[in-house]
Amino acid sequence: MKIKRFEASSMSEALRMVKKEFGEEAVILSAKTAGKAGRLLGGKRGGQVVVTAAIDPAAVAPDPLDEVSAAADTVSGQKAAASGQGNGARPAGGIAHLLQRYTPITRTGQEKLKPKFIRLMTESADRPVADPVANAPVSVYDRLREGGMGRALATELADQITAVAADDQTDPDETLAAAVQIIEARGWVAPVRGAMRKARRIVVLVGPAGAGKTAVAAKMAGHAVLYAKQSVGVISLDDQRIAGTVELERFCNLMGVALQTARDSDQLQSALACFDDCDLVVIDTPGLDPLALAPRERLAGMLMTLDQADVHLVFNATTQSRTMERVSDFFGPLGVTRLLPTHLDWCDRFGPVLEQVASRRWPLVYLGCDARLPEGLQVAGARAVAERLFNNVQEQHEGLQANPETDNADATRPPSQSSVQGRYVANRNSDIFHQRDCKAVKRINDDNVWLFRDGTDAMAQGFKPCRMCCASLLAPKTIDRPAQARYAGGRK
Repeated sequence: MKIKRFEASSMSEALRMVKKEFGEEAVILSAKTAGKAGRLLGGKRGGQVVVTAAIDPAAVAPDPLDEVSAAADTVSGQKAAASGQGNGARPAGGIAHLLQRYTPITRTGQEKLKPKFIRLMTESADRPVADPVANAPVSVYDRLREGGMGRALATELADQITAVAADDQTDPDETLAAAVQIIEARGWVAPVRGAMRKARRIVVLVGPAGAGKTAVAAKMAGHAVLYAKQSVGVISLDDQRIAGTVELERFCNLMGVALQTARDSDQLQSALACFDDCDLVVIDTPGLDPLALAPRERLAGMLMTLDQADVHLVFNATTQSRTMERVSDFFGPLGVTRLLPTHLDWCDRFGPVLEQVASRRWPLVYLGCDARLPEGLQVAGARAVAERLFNNVQEQHEGLQANPETDNADATRPPSQSSVQGRYVANRNSDIFHQRDCKAVKRINDDNVWLFRDGTDAMAQGFKPCRMCCASLLAPKTIDRPAQARYAGGRK
């Protein structure tokens, strides 16, 4: 950039000097009027204008080759947009090669060659160019990182999967099978059968408020009653929320499960004594404030009186990684032995969950997949975890296992038809219950579904049978004699 100072007697004269020197492209940096001191008595005489201007020599006369390149880029962009490859790579070295071949000496020659430049650039843009980045396979490490897994664990797991699969860029099925083997070898999933004992099994659900502990307790009890045909007892320690046990009490009444409440260790032992003959006892605990340690210590004292209980930390799988760490640190002193992620239907990154499993050594037994009762709770098999890790989850609404108390190898076995027939469904916002194959069931929201073992159970809860699918359960109404006579007379 060239800068020069101009002095003149007036502003118009100064601007004429700038225009003559720099031309129309000149830029005025400053302009001021300065007076000179007079010879007598220090007075000032005629003012003088001082103008500072600048010019960029490169911007004075633009090169016509730039116009050619811009025009060619416009044509190339239009061609790519029409073919759906607007973001594709340009031909390597196309414009540079053309400019080296056709560099005219005079401005007249440049103007004559402009159409030829445009034609050559258009032909170059029409040639298909392979994009090596788009065709490059995604490595196992990149897939794990996309799933939200940290760098250290992703590197370690990718190396192990690659070693098992014998290649980093393998078939997805082979990669998934290798991941299943690694997950089983690391002990990231624990079978339900491994947690069962000859005596009753006690499961304690702890976690922050809103994680879904009450819903998980109802689903776990529903699985044991409807599928495993086991006797179940439920204990609620939630005495902090207003009507904290009302929802759980409603679930237990629908499934025919006994519910007990407790506020201290003595009441907890009394409630457990009532369930001595039960196969499974599920204990629901209140959500705790992370800033209040006294309620946690009180709950820890109550849980210490339990004999060999499985303590599951229930948490929302969509929670941020740092929040998961904080939740695990807070509830760890309660004797947590298992992790139970919920809201997996809203979670698309399963890596942070496995980060907690690997660092805390708390395996997965159950997965909270959706809000359905009780089908929304699934057994955490190694293959199911691997599919969620690689974000390859298939629709499993019809693939729930019939018996969650079996080994994880049977986690995807569908329920038998005998276990489905004879069950009835109702909308919690209605007073009508239906059979499962009734068309009205399709319009019921999953969050509002109530299940019944038989029609008698449904009617005992105050629901009425559907006239379309449950007509056999309707009590026939007798017609009084006068009405019958009128009806018979009308037919004559």
